[in-house]
Amino acid sequence: MEESNKYFEIETVKISVGRKRLAKLFGFLLLSALYFLQSVSSAEAASLFLSPETGSFNVGQTFSVSVFVSSPDQTMNAADGVISFPANKLQVISLSKSASLFSLWVKEPSFSNSVGTLSFEGVVLNPGFAGSAGKLLTITFRAEDAGSAPVSFSSGSILANDGRGTNILTSLESANYFINSSLAEQAPVETALLNTPAAPPVSSPTHPDSNKWYSLRNANFTWPLAKGIIGTRIIATRYSDATPNKSYMPAIDSKGVTDLEDGVWYFNVQLRNKKGWGEITRFRLQVDATPPESFTIKEIERPDLTASKVKFLFNASDSTSGIDHYEVRVDGRSAETWKDDGSHTYETPILDPGSHSLNVKAVDKAGNYLSESHEFSIEKRQVSPLPVLLIVLIILIVILAVSLIYIWYRFVLLKRKLRGDLKQTESNLRSAFRVLHQEVRRQIRSLNNVRSERELTAEELRLIEELEHALDSTELMVAKELDKLDEIIK
Repeated sequence: MEESNKYFEIETVKISVGRKRLAKLFGFLLLSALYFLQSVSSAEAASLFLSPETGSFNVGQTFSVSVFVSSPDQTMNAADGVISFPANKLQVISLSKSASLFSLWVKEPSFSNSVGTLSFEGVVLNPGFAGSAGKLLTITFRAEDAGSAPVSFSSGSILANDGRGTNILTSLESANYFINSSLAEQAPVETALLNTPAAPPVSSPTHPDSNKWYSLRNANFTWPLAKGIIGTRIIATRYSDATPNKSYMPAIDSKGVTDLEDGVWYFNVQLRNKKGWGEITRFRLQVDATPPESFTIKEIERPDLTASKVKFLFNASDSTSGIDHYEVRVDGRSAETWKDDGSHTYETPILDPGSHSLNVKAVDKAGNYLSESHEFSIEKRQVSPLPVLLIVLIILIVILAVSLIYIWYRFVLLKRKLRGDLKQTESNLRSAFRVLHQEVRRQIRSLNNVRSERELTAEELRLIEELEHALDSTELMVAKELDKLDEIIK
């Protein structure tokens, strides 16, 4: 019985030990599986792709396609690939290694236009690369014939920077381009055949007008996301034809850019749906946050220092946006906005003699400005004594002329009055002489009547004769004097 119990205990111990070994083995297998799954999961994001993935071009037109590596979850240090393209549709013009991730080229990139292949192989030095869009190579194609032109990887690899050179490549993404015989066919062919996202409408609350200059170095951009959009790619660059290279999964609908240098920039946005990457919106913005480089004010030489207006020569330069206008303030008055007509010459308003100040701001098209000041004076005009004498002489001449006119006027009035009096006197004299003449004639006739009655004495005859002679003489004399008076009156 005791032996039986001992045997039972020994067997129980063996079973217990076996279970522990099984548990350890199961745990090891489980950890191995988890490690394997984690490795597979990490490797899912490593891929080679082309950008842009789509495009529509005309026969004879050249365009660039960049080769990118994506390995956001694991660091890579080497990649290679062979790309195929239709030789009857496309021809490689050049290959560019500019801005490539590769530090060393194991195999220089090469191509064959007759076969329609292109190959490359390079190494990224430690610490390697981890990211969603690492540029490897840029290909420049020329469109040869109309139709669809698919470009794809026939082979490739991405090696992890893990000391063992593990190939972590999980996908090779292809691209498809459309060659048109005319520009009018470009948009409808691309949209109809690809059904990828259209170029999104991009706006900027900080730089809303693409044709204006702004002094803000930080810019914000927004765009709407339609249903089905799964990714966004952006780039802020000085090149209008650059392809976005920074990817966001899931898609974003706004982004800010900081510390932009002066000049013209392009914020390019591209959206992706399940069909692939769509058209690119290129939003242009102009930045000028620097005041004008130089500004000088020069007073133009004045032949007459007493002139009430003074001219100045403004010379300002702004190499980025250019000079827009000048804000001119004379003697602290309200500022005047002056637009240069190309002569750079500014003329002041009418100023009084004395000291004056000119303060001017040269303002560029972004609102930045540079100020300058200038002091000047206008001399008082000296009055010459000659004009005073001339004025006095003119006054005397005027007084003399007025006096002469007055005397002449008085003389005319007096002459008119005398003429009236003389006419009246003449009329009176003629009347009196007529009465006298008639009376003398009557007396002579009386004497003649007496002669018929009696014989006149010699004395009476002599008296009649003398009266007639005196009457005739007096009549003649009075007629002469009256004629003279008529001449005077006239």
